[in-house]
Amino acid sequence: MRSNSSRSFTFFKRAPLLAHEFNLKRRSIKASTYAYNTKEFGKTVSARNQFQITDDIQRLFLVDGVSSICALDFRMDEWGIDVALTGSQKALSLPTGMGIVCASPKALEATKTAKSVRVFFDWNDYLKFYKMGTYWPYTPSIQLLYGLRAALDLLFEEGLDNVIARHTRLGKATRS
Repeated sequence: MRSNSSRSFTFFKRAPLLAHEFNLKRRSIKASTYAYNTKEFGKTVSARNQFQITDDIQRLFLVDGVSSICALDFRMDEWGIDVALTGSQKALSLPTGMGIVCASPKALEATKTAKSVRVFFDWNDYLKFYKMGTYWPYTPSIQLLYGLRAALDLLFEEGLDNVIARHTRLGKATRS
């Protein structure tokens, strides 16, 4: 425990869900971010409750799924997730270097009125190029795209449920 004037807190301890819900309701928070799985501690947090709280309050819900997407049960649409991101280097088994982002219609709509400065990434650049029949407003890493295609072929061949079951089984074996 660390003390900071009149407040004290413990690192890496989850806030109670009711406190989280209270803070979201009383502040003008427009989005809530959440790490679905923390690889450093091997902890998967009960995500469904967090998703429900954020959805009930009508905030955008952004999920860091880097160490969970394609390794754990993850249901973007069903759980009301607005933005989910993962990296090529985790469950997709590719070299590092590719960020994969999915956005809901609600998140895409929010960009139209957002006032934050966009220095590097803007959904609208990608959507403009997509409508023109291409996918990137820049030159992508071709070798990573070929690797992604191969990784997805393997994933579809094994079946996502089987892949998740395999990750769960191997994770339990590693931790025991």
